[in-house]
Amino acid sequence: NAPLPCGSTPQYLKTDVVNATFAKVSWYDTQSDRFVIRYRAVGTSTYIYRRSYNTLTEGMIQGLIPSTTYEWSVRSMCDANVSLYSEPMYFTTLSACPSVGGVTAADIGFNSAQLNWNSSITADTLMIRIAITGTTDYKVIKLAGNPNPGNYTVTGLIPETTYDAWVATKCGSGSTSAWGTPATFTTLSEPVVRTSADPGILNVNAYPNPTKLFINYAFTSKEESEYTVKVCDISGRELLSEVRVANEGLHGEKVSLGGFASGLYMLVIQQGPMVGRFKFNISE
Repeated sequence: NAPLPCGSTPQYLKTDVVNATFAKVSWYDTQSDRFVIRYRAVGTSTYIYRRSYNTLTEGMIQGLIPSTTYEWSVRSMCDANVSLYSEPMYFTTLSACPSVGGVTAADIGFNSAQLNWNSSITADTLMIRIAITGTTDYKVIKLAGNPNPGNYTVTGLIPETTYDAWVATKCGSGSTSAWGTPATFTTLSEPVVRTSADPGILNVNAYPNPTKLFINYAFTSKEESEYTVKVCDISGRELLSEVRVANEGLHGEKVSLGGFASGLYMLVIQQGPMVGRFKFNISE
């Protein structure tokens, strides 16, 4: 029940986690200044060595080849006492899960951004990781990967803030791809909602104007409730109508305008008895 004494050969080796390119390994509690893990692909003669300069009885082996069987063992070092290497253990890495490659950001608003990636890659799960640039406080979002949507709109972002976002895949075998190249983008400043003395007017602001494929809008909601967003032509003919839910406080979303001809339009937001209007122009 006690740790093995200083200078002992580690025992009871385990391979705790195996992925396509890494494995987490461990062994029984052993007193030591440091450990040396050696490993090689089965059928090769050259070992690779990893040193651990602490007393943790576990280690990470990285940079492995997918679908390959490896042999590994470990020894301890305690002052001048160097143990023999343990009896070897074996594991086989998982097959590689395909990477979606680089990620791009579009339709960037004050609190949201659309992330885009290669939609032809098939996987069981897509994982989006996003954080403020220079931090490791990651938010991870999981999506179904088959079919692969190729895009996702991240919301709840902070205005005038730079973010990094990555996309990785996970396959049914448990294998995950690398995170790949991130998209770096900066959210817009928070829109100034127009004010009016008329209590029946909902103060709406929208951008960009003129626009082409979409328009972002923002208004202040006194509570969480449903509202209707419409797009009308200049004669008042309704071209689009959707019921959405607003969060309490400053609320912003966007309307896609693909297929709309160039010209002058009216964005109409109605929440209960209150109505707000914003005139905008679509130009090629």
